[in-house]
Amino acid sequence: MIIFPYRADVDLKRLPVLTLLVCAVCIWVFARQANSMHAYENAVEHFCSAAIPREDQLILRYLSVPEGTEYCEVLLKIHYAPDRNAAIQKLAQEARATPFYPNKSDSADYIYATLDQSSRRFESAIPRDLTAKLHFDPAHPTVKTMLTASFSHGSWWHLISNLVFFFAFAASVEVIAGYLYFVGFIVLSAVGTHVAYRYSVAGLEHALPTVGLSGVVMAMMAFLATIMPTLSIRCFFWFLIFIRTFRVPALAIAALYIVENIYDFVHRASDSDINYMAHISGAAIGVAMGLIYRLRHSERLTALARG
Repeated sequence: MIIFPYRADVDLKRLPVLTLLVCAVCIWVFARQANSMHAYENAVEHFCSAAIPREDQLILRYLSVPEGTEYCEVLLKIHYAPDRNAAIQKLAQEARATPFYPNKSDSADYIYATLDQSSRRFESAIPRDLTAKLHFDPAHPTVKTMLTASFSHGSWWHLISNLVFFFAFAASVEVIAGYLYFVGFIVLSAVGTHVAYRYSVAGLEHALPTVGLSGVVMAMMAFLATIMPTLSIRCFFWFLIFIRTFRVPALAIAALYIVENIYDFVHRASDSDINYMAHISGAAIGVAMGLIYRLRHSERLTALARG
């Protein structure tokens, strides 16, 4: 079953140029991400099949890793570790003593040195995945990555679903609020949702990096529902052979998604990779900005409601 909003019943007097531009940028960025990932995977495959010396692989028998683990899997674990040196040190300390170094300390030093050299060769041979450059890492927050992460995505489905929702609400927000307000709103919601996520995971040892436009999407949805709560949002419904479209008030659909995200945030699994905090904080930003807009532009909103 698929249900999603696809446009608001607002007479767009002009083309929502900036909304379309944001969609185009997200598609272009993800196409580059996909190409980068393809190059990364090819480089890893080549390195693992042809570029690891046999003497390096021999230490695998002494490492405390699950049976059947390949040496390249160990290098990938080190590659993705938040602290490379700490990951190597842990593997060396937990390893069994080698027969040619009966002293435990000397054996650990040998394994550390071998893993360190292998890891350095791996890093020099493997191009860095573009997503790793664009994502927002809460352990190293910057305004730049708060913005680049918003325009990056984890999969085609992640991209398409975000853009469908984004266009459904942002096109109307752009036309109603104007270009300057719209651009500032995107920047504010992108930065604000990542700041909220950063503080929500403060104290966690390994908080996940994040990508996606969903925080901005929730801000747009909440903003539109706040300034025009009775505005009809056209939704698409598909279940097996049943295909329908129907209209829902903006306030109702925003409330539904906000409540759903709060519930999911409270009951989320420990291994969840969905950034509920970005969704919730995006909605809060949208409501706040919407209330400010209503106070400053009540006459314009009244005219739009009538016309």
